Amino acid sequence: MRSLGLSFLALTAIVLACLGPATISAQQSIMSRGIRETVPTGTYAAFQQVSDPFSPTNRIHVFTLRLETNGTYFAETADFWPVQDGDLVRLRPKIAQGRWEWNAQKRVFDLEPADFIFYLKRLRVDAFNPNRILWGSSFLERQEDK
Repeated sequence: MRSLGLSFLALTAIVLACLGPATISAQQSIMSRGIRETVPTGTYAAFQQVSDPFSPTNRIHVFTLRLETNGTYFAETADFWPVQDGDLVRLRPKIAQGRWEWNAQKRVFDLEPADFIFYLKRLRVDAFNPNRILWGSSFLERQEDK
């Protein structure tokens, strides 16, 4: 009975010793090929092209989306909207907050629906430029985090 326990333990140790290096080398080869990647969180901004001859870049800022590493997001418009605050009417940006999930196979952010004036439910990372997220027929550009 005792020899059976020792032989099982020895057999298990041999199997684990053989599988260990194979698993490590497989992980190293995946990482060296660049398959394993991080979720592209950060701050993104949407711009719209305008045909204004007085605009130096012909682009206006529409809204900003911040994807946090803890799975939450914060979206804020660039322009201000009238909001009733007691007896006063104040101008404030539209704001939306919620949670997001990352689909690594499709490289898509699925955002929890929020009450926001722009549609932000499913955002795909651009395959040609990882610093952009596709948004309808336009895109959001990654901004420098401050």
